Amino acid sequence: MKKQNLMLLGGLSMLAAAGGYLCHCENNSLQVTKIEIKADVLRPLKIAHLSDLHSKKFGKGQQKLIGAVMSCGADLIAITGDMVNGRDSTQRDLNEAVQLFSALNDYAPVVYVAGNHEHTMAPEALAEFRQDLVSHHITVLANEMVSVQVAGQRVTILGMDEDEETPSDKRTLMQDFEIQDGFRLLLCHYPDRFALDGEDSYQNYCFDLMLSGHTHGGQIILPGIGGVYARNQGFFPKYYKGSYGDMPKMIVSGGLGPSFFPARIFNRPEVVCVIVSPNREQ
Repeated sequence: MKKQNLMLLGGLSMLAAAGGYLCHCENNSLQVTKIEIKADVLRPLKIAHLSDLHSKKFGKGQQKLIGAVMSCGADLIAITGDMVNGRDSTQRDLNEAVQLFSALNDYAPVVYVAGNHEHTMAPEALAEFRQDLVSHHITVLANEMVSVQVAGQRVTILGMDEDEETPSDKRTLMQDFEIQDGFRLLLCHYPDRFALDGEDSYQNYCFDLMLSGHTHGGQIILPGIGGVYARNQGFFPKYYKGSYGDMPKMIVSGGLGPSFFPARIFNRPEVVCVIVSPNREQ
């Protein structure tokens, strides 16, 4: 083989190795993304936001993921669905998800709303999964609202489950939600619900923050352009990762696990740490 060919082969091998290493890091190296917002809170409030794990493992017993959440110093942990792989989930996957939720709940209260993958499971499997979470003192919301004391102040949380088959008057829920006292937090797996056409758009209502997932950060992020594709929004989605809007504000998690395309590029798995600061000195 000619020397030039050997050099070309060596260069290609180095590029392939570098690409493989980059791909490994992009899919397995967790990052904690801190986003600060202002609201009418009595004192600072920290919320750790997780979404779209899809049964991916981050260390034995998810210790790397738990450590990343703990580094936030969170007062509340919000989880917005797709923590398992739907109909492909084994009982072991479901048990491990419950164990993760329980471990996180020992650190700070966990509130959860399901995503589309949970709803692709058999109805009895989803019901059992939810019941297991409730038995471990996880707050599970499906078109329901709950008010809790967090960091010495009232926080009202509405979990909108767009895949839930039980009928509910969502407009009435939103109207009740927006008149609540204290910090108002909306959890919904789908970020596109934030700005639908007409009266069903969540941004038509008055609340403080919406947390969503589903997009996997656009799966591939092109520098200077943004996320490439998100289900429900198509190519180059408007809402793929980060914060949007003002009042109300939405924060979209880039997610943790893989999607239909098994690689994330320039889009590391993330835990979002939302720091809610008072609008003014109290």
